[in-house]
Amino acid sequence: ITKTDTRKPSVRRSGASKEFIDLCLETHNYYRARHGVPPLRLNKQ
Repeated sequence: ITKTDTRKPSVRRSGASKEFIDLCLETHNYYRARHGVPPLRLNKQ
């Protein structure tokens, strides 16, 4: 029998640059627009 791990997972911040994130969002929203879907916006949290 193994002991249950009760530790909470740590929150990791992405090392992605703002430019990379913006490019990903812009590209993703381009394809959303082609399908008539409204764009996504990033949550600042």
